[in-house]
Amino acid sequence: MNEKREGFTLLEAVLSLALLAAAAVFAAGIFSGQLSLFARRGRLGDARLLTERVGSFLDETLSFGYDFSVDPDEADAVSYRLMEERGEVRRKWKGGDWEAGKSLGREDGIQGEEGKEGLRVRVEFFDPEYGRVKLRVDILDGDSRVYREERTIISLYEEGERL
Repeated sequence: MNEKREGFTLLEAVLSLALLAAAAVFAAGIFSGQLSLFARRGRLGDARLLTERVGSFLDETLSFGYDFSVDPDEADAVSYRLMEERGEVRRKWKGGDWEAGKSLGREDGIQGEEGKEGLRVRVEFFDPEYGRVKLRVDILDGDSRVYREERTIISLYEEGERL
């Protein structure tokens, strides 16, 4: 009557599966938190890169200008003077809000950003002086700000060294 059984009993299989499920739930809790943190850090990296590209584009565009002025009711725009072959002209650059991946202006190289869907860029100018103007770039995801950077755009016509 001593028969040898091979394999597991139903009770052993159920207990093994229960322990495996408990370990999987524990591991998923740890990894989901890490994945969420990784995704947020990736989003922040995208925002910083986008901010740098926007700031560089505006610095290149506006550094040839001087006599900057900003209307407080239209902080997303800056007016400036520019020397051209035909003489001095007055220009205005208007930003506002736009989605990442859309063009900021002529050939800005910021069009077609991958991985930045849902991010919006908001530009504000403030504290204008003759040869410089301050720029604030906010990167938004929905209604929340992901990243903010401020910089000073200095005219090439400003006396002294560029910062």
